[in-house]
Amino acid sequence: MHIVRGCAFLLLFLFHHQLYSQLSVYPLSKRAATSHVKNSIHKNAAARIQSDTVMLKLPFWDDFSTTPVGSPDSTRWINSRSVWVNNGMGVNAPSINVATFDGLDSTNLAYNPNQTLVNALTDKLISQPIDMSLVPANHLDSVYFSFFYQWQGNGEAPDKNDYLALDFRGSDKTWHNITTIYPKASHDPTVFL
Repeated sequence: MHIVRGCAFLLLFLFHHQLYSQLSVYPLSKRAATSHVKNSIHKNAAARIQSDTVMLKLPFWDDFSTTPVGSPDSTRWINSRSVWVNNGMGVNAPSINVATFDGLDSTNLAYNPNQTLVNALTDKLISQPIDMSLVPANHLDSVYFSFFYQWQGNGEAPDKNDYLALDFRGSDKTWHNITTIYPKASHDPTVFL
């Protein structure tokens, strides 16, 4: 045993000019990353929560690459703590982080613990209001919304009744469904669409 260690040390010493190292970062589980959030939620359950509404200006862009692991940036997103920003659930993601809709609430529990397979509205990612008044009327038809999504990645495959809905809130304060996307019978869990 001592000879092997001595040889390894000797090889490292002789070839030190050819040594390389690499820092590897591994994502924490959602439970570990949000445990401090859970504790602060329980400690401050009676605290009054204030929401500072920020009007976003166009162009509005968020690929979550500058957002720390945890919840989306509250200056861009409202009441979106159930969505988990992380760098481990997406496969070949277009940016360093992704926003994961995992069906768990902001305390990492099922929305209805008695019915874990219930099909209902769960995770939401809602932007702060976007100020469209700065867009000239003749350019309103050139404003667009785009996003990438991946049905599974490194998570659980969606059920056949799961869906991703995109809604816009109009000036009349009502939500209007723009599109609803259901998983296909066969989907590639590694592809972003």
